[in-house]
Amino acid sequence: MITLDLDALPPLSPLAIEMLALRIEDDDAERKLIRILSSEPQLAARIIAMANSAAFGLSRLQFATVPLALRRICLRRALQLCTGALFGHPVSERLAPRTRLQLWLHALAMATAASELARIKHLPHAEEAYLAGLLHDLGYMLAELESAGIIESIAHRAADNGLSMEAAEVEILGSEHGEVTALLLTHWGVPDPYCAMFRRHHATPSDPRSIQAILFSAEKLVRLDVFADELFGDRDHLFADALLPLEGVGGHLLQEMQVDAHELSRIVDRVLGQVATISGLATEMAAA
Repeated sequence: MITLDLDALPPLSPLAIEMLALRIEDDDAERKLIRILSSEPQLAARIIAMANSAAFGLSRLQFATVPLALRRICLRRALQLCTGALFGHPVSERLAPRTRLQLWLHALAMATAASELARIKHLPHAEEAYLAGLLHDLGYMLAELESAGIIESIAHRAADNGLSMEAAEVEILGSEHGEVTALLLTHWGVPDPYCAMFRRHHATPSDPRSIQAILFSAEKLVRLDVFADELFGDRDHLFADALLPLEGVGGHLLQEMQVDAHELSRIVDRVLGQVATISGLATEMAAA
């Protein structure tokens, strides 16, 4: 079992909590976000790079300023990506490039799947679900920072012993990665309602319309072999030993998500259809 030394982490940007509290519905949301980005030049450069990447389609125009980049990306999505980047930076910046990229791929896949689940089920949490999916992998990033290769060790333990990924995480980390995310956010002074949504999100949720329920199902979606193969391109990735066959878990997913087989197929197809966007954004998020 590894020991997590939170005090040894690089400091969190003081603007991260402010960005987390920023509401897109506010009349001055764009002005506030531009002000925050003016104080975070690396993040501003990254958001401009995202706007000019293939993730948002090819364009002959160059989006060279922050306001233009925000409008290209869409203010709501830009706010979520900036928030995820600010929180992810202290734990991901010192990871090996391959690990950093694969964890951002997984995080963005989680965000996309969670948002899509919330949308199709007509839940009021679609945008909140996207950010929750992004932040949810902070526990994995922290674990890898403390002990390189730990995720592959967890996946091997699960596969070799017939365990769920979550049970193997408890054996090796002492808790599930969602709990580690909550612990990290609490350490950084994030308000408890944000931390609480990650605690035990792998336990069967009592409220099928909650963020925890969305994360619970999205995790299984992004671990489907058909999705992971498309996202990572091969089986040489951190989660390779933890993949789930759709034929084996489809029935459970239908029950957990309370959707029929046709809706499940639509969800998988729609998330698969966004692989290029996920890959492009992950490349920019993982840039050193």
